[in-house]
Amino acid sequence: MNNWRTWLTSIFLVLPSIFLATAGIIELRDGTAVDAAFPVPNFLSNGTAMPKAAYRDAAGLLNKSNGLDGDAQISRAESMFYAGDHPEQALAVMENGLESAPASSEGWAYYTAMLVDQDPKKAGQALDQAFTVAPYDYFLAGVRARLGVLLWPDLNEQTRDEVLRQARVLWEEPSLRDELLPLLATSEGARLMTRAYDRSPETIRDINRWVEARRRKSSPQGS
Repeated sequence: MNNWRTWLTSIFLVLPSIFLATAGIIELRDGTAVDAAFPVPNFLSNGTAMPKAAYRDAAGLLNKSNGLDGDAQISRAESMFYAGDHPEQALAVMENGLESAPASSEGWAYYTAMLVDQDPKKAGQALDQAFTVAPYDYFLAGVRARLGVLLWPDLNEQTRDEVLRQARVLWEEPSLRDELLPLLATSEGARLMTRAYDRSPETIRDINRWVEARRRKSSPQGS
């Protein structure tokens, strides 16, 4: 009897160590996969475009990450989305990532982007959630303003107000002004800025002058 008791006691003492070691191996593998995918996850966060091949490679590497690591799964889904491969699978990976990281404003923003064409109403709800979890996310202002333009008819009044606020942030924060150029490249984007500053026509004129000067500077004739 004593031998059995000693044996069981030894097992119970060893089990936590085995568990911790296993968890450590999982975390190490997860961290290795995320590190190997660098810098794509960072570029995804700040909106820097990369070749499709880079996104495809990052998605393959992040496929080895822990399925319960929400941030890693969100980066994997974004990489799959921008690679243009398996959109339905990318959507499922993003939903899995958001289950584990429901406070990820980046995740909700790119989930919105994935839904724009196939389910605008659901995309509008996802954008609303992106504002709910992080209303003042500085780095996503451009992305969220452009999504708001695409989804305007499907947004509620509160979300529309948030989109207008994001548009104003793009002008009022000088470091973000370049984000205005893709937004104003469309008639809907120009209309959004007009709505954002409907009580300040002088600001609209300032924006128009800045955009024109910026375009002249970047054109071959202006260089």
